[in-house]
Amino acid sequence: MNESELISSENISRDSNNLRSTDLEDWRRIFLIALVAALIMGSSLNFFLIKQMGFLRKDLETVRPQLEQVLANYQKIEDPQIKGFINALVAYGKTHPDFNPILAKYKIAPDTHSGLVPMPTIAPITTPMTAPVSSKKK
Repeated sequence: MNESELISSENISRDSNNLRSTDLEDWRRIFLIALVAALIMGSSLNFFLIKQMGFLRKDLETVRPQLEQVLANYQKIEDPQIKGFINALVAYGKTHPDFNPILAKYKIAPDTHSGLVPMPTIAPITTPMTAPVSSKKK
């Protein structure tokens, strides 16, 4: 190898090392920018959610007396009417046996202890309600 080839190969290796360090610095800068952006976005989201929670608490304070009144009205007036209707359905089912399959379908049975019919249990809704889909083909 002559001297010019040796110097040229050293320059190339030095340039490639210099390029590698420049590339690493660029990647480091990009990573830091992305990290700061994620931190700002996360903080903004938390601030927004905390603000919304405050609004909801204020709304709940104004609506709570109305909801308590509606619940008291239900327990005082509507609940006994519903239980009376269910008891009437059970009494009707005793005199008309062809109505019993309907009572069995909705799990309405007389309460043998208190004379009242227990309300059928309904699972709490955890997802938004959608229209029922019929699986029967016409």
